[in-house]
Amino acid sequence: GGLTHLTANTLNNTGTGRIYGDQLALQTGTLNNSAQDGKAAVIAARDRLDIGTGTLNNSHHAQIYSVGDMRIGGQLDNNLTATGQARELNNHAATIEAGNNLNIQADRINNTNAGLVTQVVETEKSPHHDAVLSGRTTRYDWSQVDTSRHNKHGVHDAIMPDGSRSNNFYEYQYTRTVNETQVKQSDPGKILAGGHITLNSAQVTNHDSQIVAGG
Repeated sequence: GGLTHLTANTLNNTGTGRIYGDQLALQTGTLNNSAQDGKAAVIAARDRLDIGTGTLNNSHHAQIYSVGDMRIGGQLDNNLTATGQARELNNHAATIEAGNNLNIQADRINNTNAGLVTQVVETEKSPHHDAVLSGRTTRYDWSQVDTSRHNKHGVHDAIMPDGSRSNNFYEYQYTRTVNETQVKQSDPGKILAGGHITLNSAQVTNHDSQIVAGG
């Protein structure tokens, strides 16, 4: 509860590691928030979270969360507010989320997916029997075409539902197959905010992942 203020050259929060506080302020050269033995670490603030760091690595389902605002920058000022530019933020198959506003200032922001796998799936396979008059482009299902009338030579007319007719028409019988690419597996990075998201960066890479603001 209250204020949690941590300073370290390198801060490793791994596995079952939990860093909590009402107001949470972290000053590091490098912050690693990651999984270990199938358990993902959590950094969470009930009110506000400020991180001043050179490099932030958040990976493999680890979470950095604030119920309120979150700021990530290069250092903390005298009020323990994150300011300046971090060098690099890497969010790899993990979550950075603010319930309110999120502000990230980093030279490079990489939000990446641990493994997007797609597959081609057959979604439709259906028989078709169509007809079209010569010189026309509109096809009609054969069940709607009247071919009961013919001339004295036995040549049938095709009478279409719109009233057009001709003895010069084309009949098609075929099977229609539809394939689509679907996501089989995905493990995206997520940068989320219930309010606004502000990214101040020279380079933002969002690869098969999510950056979503609700405000």
